Amino acid sequence: MTFSAVLNPGSLLFGTVFVGETSSSQSLFVSNSGDADLNISSVEVNGVNRFEFDIDIDLCSGAIIVPGGTCAIELRFIPNRDEFRTAALAVTTDAMPSLQEIGLGGVGAYVTTTIATGFDPPNTVACPGGQATPADIFSLISNHGDDPVSYATVNLSPGTTEALASVEITDSAGATVFGAAAPSQSEDRVVIDLNLTSTEVLTEYLIRLVPKSHADLPPPPGRFYDVSARLNLLGNENLTAGADTTTTIVTIDNLSPASPVLEPVVIGDQQLIFTWTNPADSDLAEISVIRGEATISGAPVEGATLAVGDAISGGTVVFTGLAASFVDTGLTNGTDYWYAVHARDNCGNFSLAAATGPHSPNSSASTITIGNGVEPENSLVCPGSAAVALDAFSLVLDTGTDTVTAVELTLSSGSAVHLEMVEITGASGATSYGLLLEPAGDIVTIPITPALTVDTTEQEFMVWVTPLDHSSMPAPPGIEMDVDGVVSRVTAASGLVLGDLTSATVTIDNQAPDEGTWIRTSSTQTDVLLNWTAPVDPDHQGFVILRGVDTAPVDRPEDGTALNVGDLVGSSQVVYVGPGTSTIDSAVSPNVVYVYRLFTTDQCGNLSPAGVASQAVTLAAGAIPTLGEIGIILLTFLIAIAGILILQRRLQ
Repeated sequence: MTFSAVLNPGSLLFGTVFVGETSSSQSLFVSNSGDADLNISSVEVNGVNRFEFDIDIDLCSGAIIVPGGTCAIELRFIPNRDEFRTAALAVTTDAMPSLQEIGLGGVGAYVTTTIATGFDPPNTVACPGGQATPADIFSLISNHGDDPVSYATVNLSPGTTEALASVEITDSAGATVFGAAAPSQSEDRVVIDLNLTSTEVLTEYLIRLVPKSHADLPPPPGRFYDVSARLNLLGNENLTAGADTTTTIVTIDNLSPASPVLEPVVIGDQQLIFTWTNPADSDLAEISVIRGEATISGAPVEGATLAVGDAISGGTVVFTGLAASFVDTGLTNGTDYWYAVHARDNCGNFSLAAATGPHSPNSSASTITIGNGVEPENSLVCPGSAAVALDAFSLVLDTGTDTVTAVELTLSSGSAVHLEMVEITGASGATSYGLLLEPAGDIVTIPITPALTVDTTEQEFMVWVTPLDHSSMPAPPGIEMDVDGVVSRVTAASGLVLGDLTSATVTIDNQAPDEGTWIRTSSTQTDVLLNWTAPVDPDHQGFVILRGVDTAPVDRPEDGTALNVGDLVGSSQVVYVGPGTSTIDSAVSPNVVYVYRLFTTDQCGNLSPAGVASQAVTLAAGAIPTLGEIGIILLTFLIAIAGILILQRRLQ
């Protein structure tokens, strides 16, 4: 008579179970493989982690198992730590050995929300009183179920909280605000109450900064605030992992621009002439001139946009713009006037005043009249072309003589950057009085050296402009720039009457023509045949075709470059230059894949932006053999004939 107990399976593994949750049950079977009844006295869990493995159902303790019979035990895993946990299930019977054990194992894991850095927005500038500005992107994801988040702590760069009205946390699009709070100036962080949930789906969120208004920020000259914001802590139910490690810099611009530098005021009859040097601030937006009949005590309100006629405490706005000069006319001779000149930047910050006065116009002052001359014709020029006439003007003094040391020219917006030179000459262009290379702005001052004498005899002059070459022009597709320009001031001791009101228009053609269109690329046994159509562009003049091997040419010819067939452009070869719409490429070889790129050219040497790649093409099958190949074929044929003749002779 034998007693035998068999435990199946030999171990139980419960996988990963979150702390605080219970696994599904797993079954263990005790079988009697002997020929006598098996008595089971006890079933229990042993081991250090025994309390984390629960016997859910026990049909074996105290049972008598007949030969061939089986009883069942069901166990569950209830972890309380986030690590691998082990124990053993012990079954005691009257078999030998009486105690048998199987291993129990499972991994406990905490429910965790992971914080990660998102793809942060670029650094940016925000203005006082501006809208909420994105400063940081972070993401949240829960590894199990939903995790409510009730608050978040956001760290801010030191010393910047005084510039912030509030800090927001929103969805990635900025459409839903989950919470916002105003930071305390005594701490470099802010706690934001939230109403959001971390889920098992990775979700990105924005931290946005709302700048204070100008009125709530320090007065001029103010300062820059470089603000960074980064998620530090979450107030959530579960554990957190990871970190928000990077952030954007949002610069809140409360810094005043520099003040304009005033030149001596020129006294005229019922007028005063002001000139100044604009500050070099890159974000300069406007110059404002305020006139008063006493010292001007007030200043523009930060953030305001001024208009001529606006009242400022102690004065009235008489000029706004970006010019570096202003003629205040219609004044009363013998009356004292005071002025304050301010610069304003793009964020509405005003400079401290450049003040001057008192100044009194008088009738004894001489006056130079700047008049229209006989304007040149409008013209179309190409990059790199010679100087062309832009504006004719005249100068005449009402009494006596004066000297002009500089001429100020106001050009059409954005046109100066396309010019290599501006020059002042006599009416015929033969005598040059002064020039300026590479003008930096649309209001340019050309020095006149030596000084030009002006008297009561009217003199005529001409303004010439020279365009930059192709290499200095905007990259393709470029633009077609219309250049206008009038004389807005001359530097002299006399007062001014401004009468140069019109000019010619010089159009600089830097605009790329439209692309052509391939019709067909085909081949014979010796040539590649190329056909295309011209674009509708009225000033297209011809075409350039590059040939590449295996892939389309990637290099683009330089605008304005004279090309010839056979020239290399990068690794590609020029196979056609001309006005036609078809060509034959004979410099090709069998078993090679060719791809071509078609560029359109115009009368100014501008090429179409990217060119158009053709389909790949190879020579047609059955190419004509070379002379060497023909020789080998003939030799092989003769050897074969000789062999046949020898064989016939032997057979005879």
